Amino acid sequence: MLTPIEKTALTLLGMGEDSAAKVLKYFDQYQIQAISNAMTSLSTVNSEQANEVLTEFFDSYGQHSGIKAASKDFLQNTLEKSVGGDLAKNVLTKIFGDELEQKMEILEHCNPRIIGSQLEHEHPQMAAIFLSLMSPKASASIITTLPTKMGDDLVLKIAKITAVDEDIAEDLSNLVDRCLDAASALDNSTVDGVKQVADIINVYDGDSDRLLDLIREHSEDLLEEIENLRYDFNVLAVQTERTLDQVVQAINVNDWAIALRGADPSIINKVRASMPNRMRTSLDEQEQITGPQPKAKIDQARKEIMEHIKSLARQGDVTLVMTDEKGVS
Repeated sequence: MLTPIEKTALTLLGMGEDSAAKVLKYFDQYQIQAISNAMTSLSTVNSEQANEVLTEFFDSYGQHSGIKAASKDFLQNTLEKSVGGDLAKNVLTKIFGDELEQKMEILEHCNPRIIGSQLEHEHPQMAAIFLSLMSPKASASIITTLPTKMGDDLVLKIAKITAVDEDIAEDLSNLVDRCLDAASALDNSTVDGVKQVADIINVYDGDSDRLLDLIREHSEDLLEEIENLRYDFNVLAVQTERTLDQVVQAINVNDWAIALRGADPSIINKVRASMPNRMRTSLDEQEQITGPQPKAKIDQARKEIMEHIKSLARQGDVTLVMTDEKGVS
């Protein structure tokens, strides 16, 4: 059952832009907003509903009852002709801004490397605007996948953004859609089986060493890949205060200065909190000296740190928490 607003929207959709614009002039701002929203949300209308609403306008409407939701171009042309550019932009921003926000929310949970690969070929200013609309955590994750210089430039550009020009809305929307398409294509075609096995072993309640031995018999390279994922740098975020106190001071501060570059804030904060004051001061000094580092060097520093920590765990010197639920010593 269509509401009065939906019936009005359906009628205007069937009239065309010029006629619809003339009719809209007789509505106030709030009514225009409601009708415009209805125009964008109407799904295909069946012939019975169409005949009930449009008989007064079309004698033969039953043959043409497939009216779909209004496009942004239709709304923009219609609204500008009826109420002027400023109000039209305001209405469109409210309607399509919500749609863009929903898409950006989906991208928050996509693989940052996929999004980063799209931004690498994008105009720097557009990439900066895109990142400014995401959460700080998601933006940071994406920036770490980019070449160091590009990431640094984008951070500076983001810092200078004070407003987003409405004229770039369409280009921004196209970029968002490309990122969604890329993420969807990869999600539908690949599964990270090695990562899945690493996660399974980390939460396995049985003899995990037996599983590792089984994998070793099959392939030493595969075992190394799984072990690298099990002892990922991000596992530091779930360690106890006691464990961090032990491992942090066992690692050279110069290595920490490189490894913590672009790391999750929760890891940075926990590692720094476990450092004695003198070591923390030394870390600050070393970070200023080393400056930005290539991603390959950061990854290597993190790998070496985790190898050291893994060795301590194997010797029984520390107890590592591999997930939020299981401790492995």
